[in-house]
Amino acid sequence: MPAAVARRSLRLLGPLCAALALLLIVSAQSSGRSPDETVLLAIPHPVQLTIRGPRRLRPAGILRAARTRFPDRDRTAGEDESDGDGGADRGSRRVSGAPASAHEASLHPASALAPGFSPGPTSGPYTLGQVGNDPQIAASASFLVATTNGTITFLTKAGKLATDGSGNTINPILASLFFQPFFNPNDPNNLNTALNLPAGLKCAPRVSLYDGDPNKRGNQPLTDAQKAATQDCLKQFYDSRVMFDDFRKRFWIVTAVRNDSASHYASLSDVSQHVGRRTKLLVAVSVNQDPRAGWWMYAWDGEVDSGACTDVGAPPASLRAGAPLCAAGATVTWTSGSRC
Repeated sequence: MPAAVARRSLRLLGPLCAALALLLIVSAQSSGRSPDETVLLAIPHPVQLTIRGPRRLRPAGILRAARTRFPDRDRTAGEDESDGDGGADRGSRRVSGAPASAHEASLHPASALAPGFSPGPTSGPYTLGQVGNDPQIAASASFLVATTNGTITFLTKAGKLATDGSGNTINPILASLFFQPFFNPNDPNNLNTALNLPAGLKCAPRVSLYDGDPNKRGNQPLTDAQKAATQDCLKQFYDSRVMFDDFRKRFWIVTAVRNDSASHYASLSDVSQHVGRRTKLLVAVSVNQDPRAGWWMYAWDGEVDSGACTDVGAPPASLRAGAPLCAAGATVTWTSGSRC
């Protein structure tokens, strides 16, 4: 098998193994296992994968996240995976239940729907606030969860923003706020503690990514020193997706988080920093089919051997001699480490 194909297969196998393992974990929790047990699951050959968690997002944390806006980091939430695009979620969108045209409706008459096919929405359009690209929606018996690239929204079946037991509106939540239990600076095992960055890149995991002064009410802007200390920490959340597991009656949300784009690190003058990108996959599973009741969260590396490549060396002699190893215009990255 060609090396490139093998690497691609490993990258696909890792997330598939993780998803299968999480199904076992969630099933175990449903059957009475203590949900407070720390899960560190190692997937054996061919890929060793460690799942970190669980972390818990409780109803009070959901409401707090829905009320919070971070002055310095909102711009990083919802960035697009396309390197160099940086298209943050912004603006309003109308979600309509009606076909775009009479012609479209004629192509999909109700009588043509296969048994079990989900019918179209019966009401709408709905207007949501701060949303963006890559819209997704999932439905339980009583609630909807909608996501965009970096935003998570809880809705009633009538398309209205959900409220808590006291009638407080649960506004759309940034993914960076929703998954904050993994980024608590007071947690010695938060996801920024073991990035193994190349020399010169900076991530101080005990410095808050969002609040410049925790002693003051509200989230305060970060100082220049705090921004510099966290410039290569995981902070860009994107590609959020949602589904409803009808068998277990739970919502699942998956989001990717990175420190910055591959193109950013490739543009740095120090070649050893070209492999500085770090990516994690975050998964949240609701405790039941009511998204307001709380969530269990898990995380694992977004790629095989994430953080192993920090020793980029000189290009091989064949490349220095100008040998055409790749098609014209292709980017070649070489590393001297055995795991890279």
